[in-house]
Amino acid sequence: MMYSLAMKEFELVFKGDTIFFKDLRNEAIIDKKGIWHLDKDTLIINDLEIMASYKYFIDQSDSCRLILKPIFPGGKAAKYGSTYKFIDCY
Repeated sequence: MMYSLAMKEFELVFKGDTIFFKDLRNEAIIDKKGIWHLDKDTLIINDLEIMASYKYFIDQSDSCRLILKPIFPGGKAAKYGSTYKFIDCY
């Protein structure tokens, strides 16, 4: 099953256990690929290019949107998150 979510210029595309996403590096938007999984209320993305992991607290989720808050290295979630909308809900 494939899910696509979008936020302005950024989107998350889930295909099986693979995720396609965009990142901002050196003032340029680059395409990235990783493996994702859930651990309770946390989305974990393992970046295959640079061997890094990104953790996001799932603040809210419903049939049309997903709100993710980055989790800092100490384990605390950011105060504000990013809202992604399912492509089918536009």
